[in-house]
Amino acid sequence: MTDPPTLRDRAIDAVAQALNAGRYWLPTEGRPVAADAVLALTESELDAARRRAVTLVERIDAAREWARQHLTADQQAGLLAALRGDQP
Repeated sequence: MTDPPTLRDRAIDAVAQALNAGRYWLPTEGRPVAADAVLALTESELDAARRRAVTLVERIDAAREWARQHLTADQQAGLLAALRGDQP
């Protein structure tokens, strides 16, 4: 049984297919280099997105805690409805 292709394997194949479709030529040894460059960029973007997501979750948690401490139940429900964009 063979292992499934890795993300890198699929990226190298995608580079080859894109080059062939565009009738471009790149030595076989260059295809992994191109794929690695794209994957490095993608990984960097994913790391930045993960950091932003964690920051947003922390802010939401802090806002919820503040609302629990300072708003009545009706006010909390109204705030939640407004944040969801519920229609009056």
